[in-house]
Amino acid sequence: MIERGGAEFRILLDLAEEELRAFMDDRLADGILQVRRGLVQGQAGYDGVYGQVKIFEKEVPLPNLPLNSIFLAVNF
Repeated sequence: MIERGGAEFRILLDLAEEELRAFMDDRLADGILQVRRGLVQGQAGYDGVYGQVKIFEKEVPLPNLPLNSIFLAVNF
């Protein structure tokens, strides 16, 4: 993605929606746009329990891929 979109902060903060969708999966682009708009749900952590940030209301499981191939789901 860095080769197509540039630096990480440029991808996360600056690229227009159309530019994001040109080189990444729609769900990933949707997630970036949701975070930019502040449309996330946060739950604080406590007593050694990590907090959570939910970007999507309904969780969709990732395909069962080996760890080293997780990026195959993204259109490079």
